[in-house]
Amino acid sequence: MKGGPPAHLPSGDFLANTTWLALAAITHNLMRALGTPASTFHARATTATIRGQLINVPIRIARGSRPPD
Repeated sequence: MKGGPPAHLPSGDFLANTTWLALAAITHNLMRALGTPASTFHARATTATIRGQLINVPIRIARGSRPPD
């Protein structure tokens, strides 16, 4: 969570701060849940590493297909 949503804090709006923190906690938990069954390396990896190695790879493969008609 180092470089993510907490970088936007503190905001002047209390509701915006609580929303950012809630979304950061949800994202952190989802990344941990994704990384743990993937491998022992990803179980201890940072969110940026998991995003770069497990999430962006399928996106690059999908976008690398032929251009739409």
